[in-house]
Amino acid sequence: MNVGETRNLDWSLYKTKVANCVSNGALAAADTKYTVTNKDGSDAASWVKIDAKKGTLMATPESSDNALGVSKLTINASVDGKVLDTLAVTLTVKELNSAPVFD
Repeated sequence: MNVGETRNLDWSLYKTKVANCVSNGALAAADTKYTVTNKDGSDAASWVKIDAKKGTLMATPESSDNALGVSKLTINASVDGKVLDTLAVTLTVKELNSAPVFD
């Protein structure tokens, strides 16, 4: 993805897998919370958002976010604070190839 561009990652198949695990464990799927963190467990950048209802991870970095490069993220599925499953995601942000501006 490029700086200034929005990309969505559809992780609904993962969400279905977690829902099946939860229902097999007699827990309500509605109790499952989804979060996104950096691989090391720290908070993901503010421009990375998760929509658990839709099953999408959305990222919209801007030039001012200093987001160029590779980010290793983890989508966490938890119930009552206990992590049930995780999904590793690698997000690569490249510089937008902007047209030259003449003064």
